[in-house]
Parts: sequence; C-alpha cells; structure tokens
Amino acid sequence: MSNFESMSSLNYFSCCKVRILSLLFSVLAFTSYASSIKGTVVVDDRWEPVIYLSAINSFDDFNTASFDFLVYQTVVDSLGYFEMNDIVLPKGDRIYRLHICKKDDPVSTIIIGGKDENFIHFIMNDTSSINIYPEPEKPLFQYSIVEGNEVNTAFKLLIDLQKELLSPPKLPSKQNRDFRKEQILNKYMDLADTSSHAITKLLALHLINESVESPELALMEKTENELQISDSSSPYYQSFVEELEYLKYQSDQSGFTNTEWLIFVVLLLILIMFSLILIKRRGRKKEHIIAANTELLQSLSVQEKKVFELLRSGASNKEISSELNIEVSTVKSHVYKIFSRLGVKSRKEIVNNSW
Repeated sequence: MSNFESMSSLNYFSCCKVRILSLLFSVLAFTSYASSIKGTVVVDDRWEPVIYLSAINSFDDFNTASFDFLVYQTVVDSLGYFEMNDIVLPKGDRIYRLHICKKDDPVSTIIIGGKDENFIHFIMNDTSSINIYPEPEKPLFQYSIVEGNEVNTAFKLLIDLQKELLSPPKLPSKQNRDFRKEQILNKYMDLADTSSHAITKLLALHLINESVESPELALMEKTENELQISDSSSPYYQSFVEELEYLKYQSDQSGFTNTEWLIFVVLLLILIMFSLILIKRRGRKKEHIIAANTELLQSLSVQEKKVFELLRSGASNKEISSELNIEVSTVKSHVYKIFSRLGVKSRKEIVNNSW
C-alpha cells in the first residue's frame, strides 16, 4: 500500500471517529436536557390503565379539562407504575397536571374533591425529572409527593390552602369561617410578598383576588416591579399584566375627587328634578286630553259608541257589520259621523289615542 493510500485511510477513520463522537455527545446532551416523569399511582380496576399529562397555561384552567390541553400519555402497569420520557415541553417553569380516567369516561374528565379526585398539579420545565411517590394507604394521587422541582413545595402549600378555604369547616359558624378565611388570606399575602418564584407569587395573588371583594392593586403593582424581564414569556405573567392594566384603567375611571363627586351628585339631582317636572307636566297634559276626549265621546249616540269601541279594537267595517248585525253602508255612515265629531282623520288615530 502506498503512503498516499495509507494517509487517506487514516484520514477517513479519523473523520468517522469524530462524527461518531459528535453523535454520542449530541445524544448525551439531548438526553440530559429531556424532561421526564416517573411515578406510581394507586388505582383499582375501575380506572383505565392510562395516565395523561396536560399543560395548564392559565390559573383559571385548574378545574378545567380539555383534550387540547394534553401533551403526553402513557400506560400504567399492573403495579401502578408509569414512565413518561423525552417529553417535549416549552422552556421555563409551567404548571402541569397528571390525571387518569374511569373506564368509559371521556379523556377530558377530572373529578374535583372526594376519594375519586383523579388528578395532581405540579410545576416542571423542559429539563425536569419529576418523581411521583404515592401515599400507599390513599387512593389515586391523594397525599402524593412530587420531587424534581423545589418550587413544588410552595406550590403545593398554595393548593392545600385553597382546598382548606373551600372546604366546609367542622364548626360552620360565620365567625369561624371569617377567622379561617383571614388566616388563609394572610398566608397567601405572605407567599405573594416573599416568594422568589414568579408562578407562586402570581398564583398567590390570583387566589387573593378570588377571595376578596377588591383586588390587591398595590401588591399587584409591587409584584410587577419585582418580577424579572425573563418572566414576560410566561403565560401566567402575560395574563397578570393584562389583568393589572384593566384594574388600573378601572381605578382611573372611578377615581373621582371629592369636588368631582359633589358636582356629579348636584348634576344628578338637577336631572332627577327636571325629569320629575317633565313627567308631571306630561301627566297633566294627558289628563286634559282624556277629559276632552271623554266629553266628545258623550256626544256620540248609543250605536255610534258601539261602533267606536269596535273601531278602537281595530275591527274592519265588515267585522263591525257582522258584530252589530247592520249593513256595511250603515257602518260607513256611523264611521263618518264619528270621525267628524271627534275630529280624527283615520282609524289609526282612534286606536293609538287615549280615549
């Protein structure tokens, strides 16, 4: 073999080696950044052995299920174990939901509350490796532990507080309910004020505003200033900004000064007084018209009054003739006399006027 051929062979093998190593590094890099979920769910034979992963891009969708939310599904084995590998997710932390369905139920079915609550919410991102550990004595996801993203500790606390707030207390007195609500709201406020994670801050604010009559505008503005620019790609942050802008607009529209309120009240009183005077004048005018019309009606004969009543009900000449058992020509004569005495020009005036 010539030196040239030997050099060519060496170059070829070197190139192959470089390509193989590059491919291996690419695979390892992809694998290290792929997200996954592994865990166990305690189920019986009432449930389909399939588990679904949904993306929850709005706080308002916590209790909403839709086929369009789904991003992954996998089989649950006979021991309740499941794996979801190489899940394609967007960058950054977001809220996701695992759920299973009873046999014959649609895929988009979630059961809220009770022993058959069939879902669990948690936070993960495109590089998370989430592990779900069940409570052996509890069915489905009740008291399951989620590991793989440290923010889930604060997130679970918010979810548990919301459940506590919505559940009926053992002592259902108003005072007890108010105390419990105040205590939970204080915990919401603390998390919204001190949490370093955008989702927990925004979720805490959302839960506060759901539980009070007037939104916490000052805290929302403070939160907006604290959040990083990188949070702007989050769907929760975008919804938060839209809500904040709307609340600011509402506040600006309703933010009258004392002088403006006084002017508004005075103008309103003037308008009410003017309306009452106008209504009273119209009432008097109507009374005069009715009195004058009554006097004119008294000038009609008995038969003409009968014809008039039928005219007022919208009857035709033929219908009046049939009703009073008189000729149509006689009806026409009565109608002519009625029009002349009352000073009207058409049947429409009789139907629409106040007689």
